[in-house]
Amino acid sequence: MPPIRAVGLLLTGIITASASAELAGTERYEADLTASRVTVTGTSTLHEWHVEGQHLGGFLSIDGHELASLWRVSSSSPHTLAPTVRVEIPVTSLTGGTREMDEKMHEALKAKTHPTITYRLESVTIPAQQTAQADDTGGSFTIDTAGVLVVAGAERTVDIPMQIKRLSNDRLEISGDTSLRMTEFGVDPPRAMLGMLRTGDEVHVHWTWVLGRHPL
Repeated sequence: MPPIRAVGLLLTGIITASASAELAGTERYEADLTASRVTVTGTSTLHEWHVEGQHLGGFLSIDGHELASLWRVSSSSPHTLAPTVRVEIPVTSLTGGTREMDEKMHEALKAKTHPTITYRLESVTIPAQQTAQADDTGGSFTIDTAGVLVVAGAERTVDIPMQIKRLSNDRLEISGDTSLRMTEFGVDPPRAMLGMLRTGDEVHVHWTWVLGRHPL
């Protein structure tokens, strides 16, 4: 083989290998605190109530090949992924009622000893018969997730369907909602007004989590 051709093939191989390595590398997305939000609603003996928090922090880390395949799913069988996901919400960032109710809620959630609510993803499955195109930056599709939610120091495994949307090449949005019982996490429903106001045990949680790609 002529030397020049051999050098050319060698360079081509190096470039191709480098590109493949970059594609296969881990991609990390970090929470955009200015665009993310969580809302918790519930009932009480007097009226419905809700609190909000915008400090929905954390990150998503995923293999480049898996992320690329995520937008080309079209299968008659479920498709599984294995990203690393961690969500963090400071307890005191959840506010919305009166000052007394906020303080009661933070106390019930044991903010002093367990200041952060966390979520750790365990598995992701994309149900069959869903399709997302590589250039689709507006559509969304459903993923089935299992993860560990930690509230007031108590861990519980939760199965939650979520929606994932690609806002741009570098931004993702993950949203969803679920119902939880406070007593399942050892939390006594807060009371106020000398016990006249008692909150219900079940709460409804809705979130929109926006993440931006972070250069490694």
